[in-house]
Amino acid sequence: MIVSDTRKFIFIHNPKCAGTTVRRALMPFDTTGDFFWLFHEIEGRQLDKAHLPLSLMKTFFPEYFERLTSHFVFMFVRDPYARAISAFNEARSRIVPDADPAREIVDDRDAYAAALNDFIGRLTPEKLDGWGTDYSHFVRQRDMAYLGAKLMVDCVMRSENLVATSAKLEAFDPELRVRLLNAPRYNVRTVPVEPESLLSRESIAKINAIYRDDFLLFDYPTL
Repeated sequence: MIVSDTRKFIFIHNPKCAGTTVRRALMPFDTTGDFFWLFHEIEGRQLDKAHLPLSLMKTFFPEYFERLTSHFVFMFVRDPYARAISAFNEARSRIVPDADPAREIVDDRDAYAAALNDFIGRLTPEKLDGWGTDYSHFVRQRDMAYLGAKLMVDCVMRSENLVATSAKLEAFDPELRVRLLNAPRYNVRTVPVEPESLLSRESIAKINAIYRDDFLLFDYPTL
């Protein structure tokens, strides 16, 4: 997350939605001293400050949560199937730092798909609360944008086409869009096939159930 009190904006870092690219582009505006990065131990548990659901932000960082009403708030969202695969790649890269999903799919697609579907098969809603490290990139997008039934984000954009969707920023702060479009791309692990060709029927059903609200609220079709 980036909070800028000088420019009066907050960027919500929704995981696996071009967040690292956007965050690095906007770091010159950050006024928190890079506070919302990495993990923070609270009550013996690890909290992922970089990808902070709004309920946890309200509980543990209320002074910043209050800024959601005074600052321009924006974030990016992504198709839940592609996002789940990207989150799996992120989790796996912590164990195998040089893992390249594109290469793995070419070399042994069945093995990659088996590992992916096994991981997704072990997902439960209780694991996606923003705590810990293994599942922090799987947090529901609704939890990043909404507090209960209230949308707290002023501008929600799709990450699939950054050039087109970022045009919305022109209405609020045009310089932000210029910075995003000129920024180098970071942490990109391209999967050269469609998600449905890798996901089992069981995994699709699991994603449909866990991320039901993400499909509905952000207008993504289910398989």
